[in-house]
Amino acid sequence: MSNRSVITLFQQMSEQLESIVAMLGTVRLALSYYRINNPADENGADVTIREIAQVTQEFDGMNADLNDSVRKLRQRIDQLNLLYDITNQLNDQISLNQVIELTMDAMWQKAPLNFAVVILGDTELGPYHYKNMRGVSDAWRFLGRECPFPLWGVLARALIPHLDPEKPDYLIVDDMRTEQRPLPEEFPWMKREGSLMILPLRIQKTVSGALLLGRNEVEGFSNPELCEDYTEIAKSAARALQLAQVHQELQERISQLVGLQLFTRSMTNAKSFDEVIELLTQGVIEMAGKATVHIMIDPQFTHDRLHIEPPNQLVESFSSNPKTFQIYVTSLYENQKSTELSAYIYRLIEWTMQAGQPVFYDPQVAGESLEQFYYNESGRALLVPIVNNERTIGVIHIVAPDRPQPFDESDMVMLRTIANTTVMILNNLQA
Repeated sequence: MSNRSVITLFQQMSEQLESIVAMLGTVRLALSYYRINNPADENGADVTIREIAQVTQEFDGMNADLNDSVRKLRQRIDQLNLLYDITNQLNDQISLNQVIELTMDAMWQKAPLNFAVVILGDTELGPYHYKNMRGVSDAWRFLGRECPFPLWGVLARALIPHLDPEKPDYLIVDDMRTEQRPLPEEFPWMKREGSLMILPLRIQKTVSGALLLGRNEVEGFSNPELCEDYTEIAKSAARALQLAQVHQELQERISQLVGLQLFTRSMTNAKSFDEVIELLTQGVIEMAGKATVHIMIDPQFTHDRLHIEPPNQLVESFSSNPKTFQIYVTSLYENQKSTELSAYIYRLIEWTMQAGQPVFYDPQVAGESLEQFYYNESGRALLVPIVNNERTIGVIHIVAPDRPQPFDESDMVMLRTIANTTVMILNNLQA
């Protein structure tokens, strides 16, 4: 039986109960009328009337409870209808932002909320970022930013799966002021009053984010039926988000492949080193979106192999024993000096040149040890070596801190393909 069939059945039961209530009410009125207009006789009608009257009195005692049950049943039917409609819409093929908006709408319709917030993680262990915020006055300060994820905090506790599968999969703080949690450093935008509910966006044992709901009332989430509905919406949202993310990633990969094909075609028409550098930076930016790109080239390669002097796009050079690198920069950020590379970044460039291996890192986290890069599988900054005949002749450095998703292995493979294509074109220029 489908969910809609179950809802319809409950609705029919409610209507039948209402019919019974109306019928018994009619019987009671008819009985009262009969007693007034037809005095008792000796053929036993008086006994029958007394029995019916007794039943009517018993029904009067249950009538209030029955009416209350019918009212609650109809209210529950309305809630199930809303839940069914939400789930049905989430099952449609919609974008990631549409899934988030629809989920927020659903949460907001269930009960009066003080705020509703969606956070999504790059991986299960984070980092997590704010994707949507309602009821937060200064939401613009936090949207797209990283959400703190201390292991001792309420968010980490909510995301840990319960050992008991029968236990509800959410965390509730009944009185944030009395319990003094969460702490201000966990959610700087949150007022510590009322109640809080955190719903993990979990599929089986894998969590992708969480929903944060707040109410002004203390113990605002004490209704088990309301919590059950919120849980069902969160489960539907988690499935829809997973499908939307997969669809979005597929579309991005398709766009990258098309862009790579166009890049390769345009590179074959390059007639000079200047054109190659310009087309290379354009191709990398089209792949990454809003980003800053640095192209580092070993001048020994351009001089000895291509027999050319530093090209027009040269912005800067820096020395690293025993080599000097030429830097070509394209920046898409306003009011940013694109040539300002820290000593820490220079160390990463040197390591990439020496090892000939790509590096993922987070531009917002400075000072990571070089050993840590062996374990990084993603990041919002990426260095990829440019290799010619097993010799590293340069590095492509791309930084995109505001990118919706971090660079991952597929981005790295795409960028290495671009680098290899560039080397082939440079060798053809030499020929």
